Amino acid sequence: MDAGAILHLKIRTAKLAKRQHIKMAGAMKRLLSFGIIIILISCMDGADIIAPVEYNVSKSDTVSIELGMKNYAYINNELKILFEDVPEDSRCPLGVMCVWAGNAVVRLKVALGSDIKTAELNTFQSFGDSYYIGDYLIRLKSLSPYPVFPESIDKKDYVAELEIINKPFLVRIENESDLERFKKDPFVINKIDLSNDKLFIRVSYSGGCSAHEFRAVWYYPPYSSRPDANLYLLHDSHADMCEAYLSETIVVDLKPVKQHFNNMNPTIGGVYLQIHQNLELNDTVQYHF
Repeated sequence: MDAGAILHLKIRTAKLAKRQHIKMAGAMKRLLSFGIIIILISCMDGADIIAPVEYNVSKSDTVSIELGMKNYAYINNELKILFEDVPEDSRCPLGVMCVWAGNAVVRLKVALGSDIKTAELNTFQSFGDSYYIGDYLIRLKSLSPYPVFPESIDKKDYVAELEIINKPFLVRIENESDLERFKKDPFVINKIDLSNDKLFIRVSYSGGCSAHEFRAVWYYPPYSSRPDANLYLLHDSHADMCEAYLSETIVVDLKPVKQHFNNMNPTIGGVYLQIHQNLELNDTVQYHF
């Protein structure tokens, strides 16, 4: 075999070895990610590991998870949710007169691929009951059992009911004061949550025969006496005349709003978001940053 053939063989062998190394590295990364989750489960106090409860969520579904993680939710073979703890439960017990409803905190360990996060969701919705990771929105629907005076709750009895939304409607926010050029077809805002620089808006509308479009448009009133930002959620049904009643969650990334106000005044600390359903004021929320 001449020198040229030997050199060609060495190069080809090196390329094959490199490809094999890349494949092995990818497989090891996936195994390591799954292994970390298993370790997290096994390290929880008194946890008996059993097979995960698997869910196939095409759009949205409700899952129930027990604290102590005798099981954990495994969504679409990629998203893992562990119910780790209830670090606070100050909900007003039945049989007691309280000045406010109180709040309970549900701590989750959430993993998507190698991205592992801790999420804390609140039963008092104004404190934030939603978490966003990858293409998934996780929302706390309820925590049971509810406190009853004078009984105490054993932590192992807690069950969290979560709503999992796959690929919520992500809307890019636009800075624009001319609203006349946008369509404003009827819809209803059912619920608004604000968490981690994202606005979660639950909407309903009639349709079902074509794709609908939502726009999030905001502007800063120059003569406002306080730091306000008007946000308009605008709906274009694209002439859909069907009458199915549809609901979905719109996600609006508020980072451009935060950047705008921080550039104006780095110590501002937050703004009031006046949220409009088309042109009608629906609610005002405080956006802290």
